[in-house]
Amino acid sequence: MTDVQPAPRHLAMLAAAMRDWDYEEIRAAIIAASHAGWDDERIYRETFRLLLLRDGCPADLRNAARNADRPKPGKETFQAGLAAARQALEGHTGPVAREDGAA
Repeated sequence: MTDVQPAPRHLAMLAAAMRDWDYEEIRAAIIAASHAGWDDERIYRETFRLLLLRDGCPADLRNAARNADRPKPGKETFQAGLAAARQALEGHTGPVAREDGAA
């Protein structure tokens, strides 16, 4: 038995035929996943998963690749942002006047 050979062009053509997706859009999503460091197997699995979802689309593949390794912000991130905003606003009673005189 031979290993699975990469065939991103054929995968894009199959997806376009199966779901009437725009070929260039799915092709670009596959390329984006590849550039994000996904291996072929992961790209195929995610593409086929999206093909089987009624509301799946090429943008979902692009977004999954873009956000795959990004940590989800936790409560600490929110709290730190809130504290920074409060500190920045401390002492301000209204809109800050701009140097050019505009409000």
